[in-house]
Amino acid sequence: MRHLRVAFISSLLPVALGLSATPLLPAFGECGITIPYAEVEMMDGNGRTCRTVMPSSRSVQEYDKDIASDYDCCYYWLESSGAISSTWETTITEIVAADADGKYLIKGLFADTFRPEGDKEFAVDDIEAGYDPATGVMTITCGQHLFDYKSGDDTFPISLLAIRKGANGWNITADGTLRMLRTERGFGVLADSEAVGFYLGMINPDTGRISGFGGAIYPEFHEFNGVMIYMVTADVDTQMMAMMCDIYSYVDEGKIHISNFANFGYHVTMTMDYDSAKGEAWAVDAKLDELQNLDGGMTPFYAANSLYGDSDYGMPVVDDAGRFYLSAAITKDNIGNSVLQIPIWGAYIEQNMLALYGSTNIMLFYPLPDSSSGIDEVTSDPDENGAIAPVYYDLQGHLVATPVKGCLYVRVDGSKADKVIY
Repeated sequence: MRHLRVAFISSLLPVALGLSATPLLPAFGECGITIPYAEVEMMDGNGRTCRTVMPSSRSVQEYDKDIASDYDCCYYWLESSGAISSTWETTITEIVAADADGKYLIKGLFADTFRPEGDKEFAVDDIEAGYDPATGVMTITCGQHLFDYKSGDDTFPISLLAIRKGANGWNITADGTLRMLRTERGFGVLADSEAVGFYLGMINPDTGRISGFGGAIYPEFHEFNGVMIYMVTADVDTQMMAMMCDIYSYVDEGKIHISNFANFGYHVTMTMDYDSAKGEAWAVDAKLDELQNLDGGMTPFYAANSLYGDSDYGMPVVDDAGRFYLSAAITKDNIGNSVLQIPIWGAYIEQNMLALYGSTNIMLFYPLPDSSSGIDEVTSDPDENGAIAPVYYDLQGHLVATPVKGCLYVRVDGSKADKVIY
């Protein structure tokens, strides 16, 4: 979605801010104007209403003292008509510590959104923020200058104006404060925040009228420390499409926790066991999300390795108990960071495939700590030479503990899978 927003905004930039003679941007009345609502219901990618409840204060009184990191800034786009987008837009930003305690600079905020096509020199100003580790609250004062937009001989200063949600519409003013609460992996707008977003525009000093591109409402900052590149398709051979998403991962008690797995949503976390010595990570019945049924109920769907062949094409790999099984080979890049490699996998409801993913590389921006945990019954033990023996499945995807000579099986050897006659 990030690239779609960039392309759309970039196509508007040459004409959207012709403010001198015949302004094409909305020019509202005096400061404090209210834009009437024309909004649609905000939904997430799985049909659920989003942002109906903003975070309130948490009882936990332990927060990170240093919030410097890379983040995805996710927000809903507020059109000048008052309508809001139905999906999140994103822009990559970085928060770095300033020279005083509790002072931070937000770098690159909305730069991806407004960068003209092919303009490598485009940059935005740093935005100052304050952070109180005692409460976990970050504050951003509205009114800060973001960048100058140039059109012909004219230059227009674009700033972060404050957006409030009132009884009759969206209220825009020159100043205000956005307050965000520290969450598990970032920040979300507090329920009692004075502002709920930023209007990206300017106030004419002579007329007091507001002009601009639109707004970013209900922003959230999601920390990431890795990327996931995957090929999604309905047909591995002919319709591959590369996708990428930012992830946040951490290791706890011998398990890898990966947020935003395959971009199913920031609320989705994939948890995998791993064994460094054997170079494998795995998960059993790894739930990705839920789909809403016609009767209003919710049915979960799962990630699993996929068989690749003729009649068994796209079938999930399951163990003897019928559980979905997902495994990845663990490798390292040339600077020591860990990489998880999944050859072919899919998203499944029961035996029904929702989507197939041709190959996946999950790049963690850190080396995994050593793990002495053992692989469970879906893997094999080392042979007499110390090598890890391949694992065999029948054509229905069930683990075969004792393969029979002359029979056809799917052999999984590390990150490779093929059909063989034993």
